[in-house]
Formats: sequence, C-alpha cells, structure tokens
Amino acid sequence: MPSVQTPAAVARAYWKPLLLRAALAAVLGLTSVFWAAPPLQALSLILAGFFVLNATLLRRLIVDPATPTAARSALVATAIAWFAAGVALVFLPTVAGVTVAAAAGWIAGGVGQLAAWARTRKRFVPARDWALTGVVEMGIGVGLVLFWGVDAHGIFGIAGGGQIIVAVFVAIAALGYRHDAASDVTGR
Repeated sequence: MPSVQTPAAVARAYWKPLLLRAALAAVLGLTSVFWAAPPLQALSLILAGFFVLNATLLRRLIVDPATPTAARSALVATAIAWFAAGVALVFLPTVAGVTVAAAAGWIAGGVGQLAAWARTRKRFVPARDWALTGVVEMGIGVGLVLFWGVDAHGIFGIAGGGQIIVAVFVAIAALGYRHDAASDVTGR
C-alpha cells in the first residue's frame, strides 16, 4: 500500500508546532509520573500553563495559510476552550474547580478537534491527528468527571496518562511531517 505524503507546505507549517505540542504533553505526562503528590495550587498552575501554551501553539496553526478554512472555526473554538480553562484554573484552585475547569477544557477541546477532523478528513492529511487527539482529550475530560472527587494526585494521574498518549502520537505525526518537508526540499 503506498504511503500518503503530506503536501510540503503543510508539512513545513505543521511539524514544528506539533513537535512543541508533543513535548508539552510529554512534560505534563512525565511530571505526573514522577511528582506523585503535587500540592493542589501547583497542579492548578501547571494545568493552567499547559492549557494556555497549547492554545498558543494551536493559534500558530489556525493563522497559517496551510490550514483549511473549513477547520479554522473548530480550531478557534478549541483554542478558546483551552485558554478559558487555563484562566479558570488560575482562579479556581480547589479540587472541584480544577476538575471542572480541566474537564471542560479537554472535553470542549476534544469536540473542537473532532469537528475539525470531520470537516477536513477527506482532503487534509493532518486531520487524522485531530481525530486521535480529540478522542483522547475527550477521554481525559470524561475520566475526570467519572472519577469526580479524586485528589490532586488522581487528577494529575488522569491528565498525565492521557497526555502521554497524545505526546506519542503527536510526536510521530510531527516527525513524519518533518520528514515530508525535508524530502520535498532535497527532491527525494
């Protein structure tokens, strides 16, 4: 079966922001593994920074001409949800506040990514990534709701476990786009 190569303009536009997103997700995931009992205020600030940085990285893709117009409104909604969750996390450093803000951010962001995938899946190779990350991030949000009442350790475990999955798949995609961008330049 022949492999599908990403158009060079898309590969060049997407590989760096996606690699940064993968690194950010990996840092959150690994921090959740090695910091077993974070104070709730620290967790609140860590997740706030995570959401705001993710929204900032997504903004780079939204404004890039390589991103299809059909996906932009859904991606804007995702970025707004992530940014709002990040801001809310700063002001709600309670177990319930962190749970609600993080769950809402991940569920709304996951829905936005799935909407972007649904609108562009037949024409845009990176839409595959939005399908996977959307489902995983919705799962993180639903997991937080299902295990309502867990402490900071439980919240961090659910969030970090999901982000490790996101990190692996987004890193694979980013490195694939980097290869496609380099192949186009060298004429391979």
